[in-house]
Amino acid sequence: MQTDTNMREKCQQYQNEILRDLQTLVNIDSPTGYEPGITQMQNTITKWLEKLGADIESISTPSSGSNIVATFTGNGTRKMMMLAHADTVFKVGTAAENPFRAVGDKLYGPGVIDCKGGIVLGIYALRLLQEKQFKDYAKITFVINCDEETGSIQSRDLIMKLAKQHDL
Repeated sequence: MQTDTNMREKCQQYQNEILRDLQTLVNIDSPTGYEPGITQMQNTITKWLEKLGADIESISTPSSGSNIVATFTGNGTRKMMMLAHADTVFKVGTAAENPFRAVGDKLYGPGVIDCKGGIVLGIYALRLLQEKQFKDYAKITFVINCDEETGSIQSRDLIMKLAKQHDL
């Protein structure tokens, strides 16, 4: 397997930006059902995706905030869906008690890996594809739901519907 050295270097160049954006999300309290935090998360993520040129649809749920469906259109044939979630299991106040921090080569804070880290990495993967002008896909859809930690009850139908419309 051949390595794309330029891509690796580009990823390394983005490290500080990635950590800054991850810090932004981790320091937002977003337990499932806490609409102020979920809304702040979704607004921040929406701005980042809009900067990349995504078509954004915000789909409200009855009690938990809204889900983001961000779509990118290419000129290929395959459709890919990415899925992440904006909610965490951590109660309101946890971000202040346990804020984002780096200790050595480890990162800490509520949701730093699950799934705020996944959101940030997904956004940067999309950014890198754009910078390489890679368009060999029909559609990439990035769904960020708001209630995964409690079983995606409000989001499940949407996720299943969209998944059926994609190849990957």
